Amino acid sequence: MKKLLLLIVLFITATLQAQEISYGVKAGLNLSYLRIKDNVLVDSKMKSGFHIGGVGEMKVSKLFAIETQLLYSQQNSVLEIKLSAFRQSDSRGSEPVFEEDLEIDYQLGYLNLPILAKIYIIDGFNVFLGPQFCFLVSDKENYDFKNFDYGFMGGLGYQLNSGLFFSANYYYGSSDISNQKIGIKQEVIQISVGYML
Repeated sequence: MKKLLLLIVLFITATLQAQEISYGVKAGLNLSYLRIKDNVLVDSKMKSGFHIGGVGEMKVSKLFAIETQLLYSQQNSVLEIKLSAFRQSDSRGSEPVFEEDLEIDYQLGYLNLPILAKIYIIDGFNVFLGPQFCFLVSDKENYDFKNFDYGFMGGLGYQLNSGLFFSANYYYGSSDISNQKIGIKQEVIQISVGYML
């Protein structure tokens, strides 16, 4: 973990020393989802949140750039445990043990650091892809989640000559965020608006 953080700091430092660099801010909507591995009794519902933070872009050429972001991201979700599926047998036949399902509302806050390769296609349109590192900074209900997550982000953007930009991206978590190793991974859709200074 310490080596990874050192590499990230060195990368950001090198980016900031580049000559053709621009800074900006962005904010927007999150639609988050927890992906559960091979569990028919647990389902996840998408829930909304928000993200806000800064953007730094190093222009390598007219068509290619490297972009870093540092965002606070509220990644919420609802897990539905299908308790009504549990049944017991007695003289009257099979009846559910529980009458209702259980819903658990997760409200997680992350500090996200994506490092993106960005290609400008035409007239301000761009595509981007790269790894994202996520550090858990708040867990409202103190559920047993790991402090670190990583995965990949990809998306589309459009930037006006004025500096105003819009983007939509998708994050696919690669690691199990549960300390109980039950196979919970994150997926997040982000819709953003921002401004490059």
